[in-house]
Amino acid sequence: MLAFARYEECRDILADHQTFINGAGVGPKNLHKEPSWKPQGILDSDPPVHTQLRKAMASVISPKGTRALRAGFEDFAAQLLPQLLARGEIDGVKDLAQVYPLRVFGDAVGIPGEGRAENLISQGAMSFSYFGPEDERQQHFIEQGAGTFEWVMDHTARAKLAPGGLGAQLWDRADAGDISAEAAPLLVRALLSAGLDTTVIGLGNALKLLAEHPDEWAKLRQNPRW
Repeated sequence: MLAFARYEECRDILADHQTFINGAGVGPKNLHKEPSWKPQGILDSDPPVHTQLRKAMASVISPKGTRALRAGFEDFAAQLLPQLLARGEIDGVKDLAQVYPLRVFGDAVGIPGEGRAENLISQGAMSFSYFGPEDERQQHFIEQGAGTFEWVMDHTARAKLAPGGLGAQLWDRADAGDISAEAAPLLVRALLSAGLDTTVIGLGNALKLLAEHPDEWAKLRQNPRW
């Protein structure tokens, strides 16, 4: 497997969809020859399909749109952190890194609250495991996530989403004819996958590193904008 990490190389690869295709899948399976475990969405598509999906997604998660979410994110942080501090000792991943984005981002998307914790984390782990390799770890997460994909797709239907949320806004794009009705729940699901799992991992790793490097934590406390 080849890996590319520098800016210019990644830019050139991402801009060349004829050579570096996504439509055959972004995992070890060639979806031109093997069936996918799920309907293909924004991640495993190429232009012109990808262009249409990306335009709809970008209109919903624009800087202006996401700035409006800040107040809700800060309000829940103000509720959650004193509760955690009062405990004296917490599990940084389970009690903070998972709980916080499940609440604030779940609310932002507008997905129902009941069942989030039981389904979204496991569904995300299963989705990422399909990127490969096909080993015992992948099988573990596939088994652990059984049934969660169906839950997510059911709860990203128009009728299940809160009015005005990011999910409902994507359905508005379907009403406007910008995307198909079949694509709308796939984009809502993509929002959940991209917004939750990476945030959980990022917060969890940040807490671990700050705990291991107290001098850096002190700098951050002194200047939060650092």
